[in-house]
Amino acid sequence: NVTVLATNAFGSGSAACAFTNVIFDSTNGALLASIPASKVVSLTLGAKVGDVTGEALAAYTALASVTIDEDSTRYSKDPNGVLYSYARTKLIRYPAGKTATAYQDYVPTLLRQVDAYAFAYAKALTLIDLSKTSLTSIGAFAFIGCSSLQRVLLPATVTSVGDGAFTGCAHLEIVEFAGDAPTFGANAFSNSNPLVVIQAGATGWNEAAALYGFTLY
Repeated sequence: NVTVLATNAFGSGSAACAFTNVIFDSTNGALLASIPASKVVSLTLGAKVGDVTGEALAAYTALASVTIDEDSTRYSKDPNGVLYSYARTKLIRYPAGKTATAYQDYVPTLLRQVDAYAFAYAKALTLIDLSKTSLTSIGAFAFIGCSSLQRVLLPATVTSVGDGAFTGCAHLEIVEFAGDAPTFGANAFSNSNPLVVIQAGATGWNEAAALYGFTLY
């Protein structure tokens, strides 16, 4: 089904609907979060779409691609259908239904922020390589439920990792940081136990490991 939505598109009983292809002409994150999203495989954002966040798209676990209206000045995407802010400084949502095992191609070097829930439930991913970006912050629950994820590479510019960022990454083996210890939110590594690889001379890591209970290498 292809459904064109406006802000008043849903009335009572919408939870019983099942959409596979959704086009949003004029809406915002609140509506995106309210629709029955688990079967949506493609999402199109029109030029008039307002604020959209990774959290609003967290339940879109079958999403395989995002399309952006060519007149949009708020959002952009890469050839793999990953959703970014227009300037590609924020990664809003990696489509959780993609079958690719690595996020390492077309990664913007200007990327500074990974939104909350940006990679949530992307169960096929085994590698996320952000090492060549300008990343400073990782949002809350950014990688929650990435159950196949084994390795994450991060640049020296990272200064904060949000609450529960790596929650439920049961197979996560290595998170590699290129710089000093960032601040960590509560339960950043809940239900995951990676080896945190750091660089010689990096500071703050012994204190962070003692406080948050991860193992350094």
